[in-house]
Amino acid sequence: MYMKKFFAFLLIFSIMIPVFAEAPKKVYKKNLPQGTFKKARNGTYIQYDNKGKKIGTYKLNNGELKRTK
Repeated sequence: MYMKKFFAFLLIFSIMIPVFAEAPKKVYKKNLPQGTFKKARNGTYIQYDNKGKKIGTYKLNNGELKRTK
């Protein structure tokens, strides 16, 4: 009798745990770089404005674009 209650409680508890798990939060960054990005042959990203003028160059480092020039 007690064993059935224990297994029922364990089953219900194991189903409820994922409900209370915290979802990862999205990070919203302010002042993201504007313009068009194109990848160069050497792996850097070049940023252009709406007129086609080169604004800057970026390199991908650990999933983030770091400005090089």
